[in-house]
Amino acid sequence: MDKNQGIIEFLAMSGILPLAVFVLLILGGIAFVLLVIFVVSKSKTDSKSRQDDNEFQKLETYYDPRLPERSCPNCSSSIRKGKVVCGSCGKLDSSVIST
Repeated sequence: MDKNQGIIEFLAMSGILPLAVFVLLILGGIAFVLLVIFVVSKSKTDSKSRQDDNEFQKLETYYDPRLPERSCPNCSSSIRKGKVVCGSCGKLDSSVIST
């Protein structure tokens, strides 16, 4: 007789086997719920990074009257007064961004 088979027979005869199976099912369910929570939180992070891209698109329409007309450091075109994005190349003027 195999050692593992003897343990399983002992658990079955004593009535602990159904309890052990129940505990394993509960632990498996908890692991599944934690996995689902992890996947959902990861997808929220991905959608948040997509929103960050939309914030850069909003800068195209941003207007600040305090910003003077200046030349674009990328294409040497002029950036209109109050704008932060070059109208020619579409690049963000890094001189007006504070970190």
